[in-house]
Amino acid sequence: MREDVPEEPHAPTDDLTPGTDDLAPGVGPDLPPDLTVDLRGMPLDSLDDFWDAVAGPCGLPEWFGRNLDAWWDTIEARGISEVIDAHGTLVVRADAAGLFAPGRPEGARLASVFADASRARLEVERHA
Repeated sequence: MREDVPEEPHAPTDDLTPGTDDLAPGVGPDLPPDLTVDLRGMPLDSLDDFWDAVAGPCGLPEWFGRNLDAWWDTIEARGISEVIDAHGTLVVRADAAGLFAPGRPEGARLASVFADASRARLEVERHA
């Protein structure tokens, strides 16, 4: 090696994909892909019914705020539920009835929170 040419510390690469060591804790291929919470067949007439139904399966703490801002923090920002945080994606399945029936404003607002989330989705099943 020539002394007048400095050694390059790292070879250049076109691969910009981070290695698993570069990922933030709780993010990466080691997470189970989905946490599925199936609420189909359950009577969900209000947001309170929804919070009651997801609290156990999602591991929501006693101090969970039971409002859409708190839900957004839980499903997107994370750090509130260890159960949700241990999975890549939260999937909630529900019937298109009660809270999620067409024309229900609070159901539409909750659905829009899911629609904006990158790591959670709502699957509403419509019956013929």
